Amino acid sequence: MTDRELLELAAKAAGINIFSWTPGGHPTTDGEYTGIWNPLIDDGDALRLANALKLSICHTLCEAPTAHGTAMVGYAPWEKGAPICSERYDGIEGRDAATRLAITRAAAEIGRLTP
Repeated sequence: MTDRELLELAAKAAGINIFSWTPGGHPTTDGEYTGIWNPLIDDGDALRLANALKLSICHTLCEAPTAHGTAMVGYAPWEKGAPICSERYDGIEGRDAATRLAITRAAAEIGRLTP
């Protein structure tokens, strides 16, 4: 799935209206999230998306000899059967990007399942 498809489905899940795309490939939205919205690259957009969808975020981490781990994101009402999305990262610096991607993938899956 392309970044654009991920973002379109994630926006659908959160009820965010994408009305255009910048030349750099970032969605432009209106309503509550006016302006450029991209949870794949913006920590704030990713956190607001996770909060809007009541996503749960969990990390596993191995500290030595090089820090690596997994960011896991799932839909809080587990009984609804939404899948858990996970992204592995190497080094603490990769944790934020992996978390944003896992959040966006989980939201996209919810958007895909939404009529």
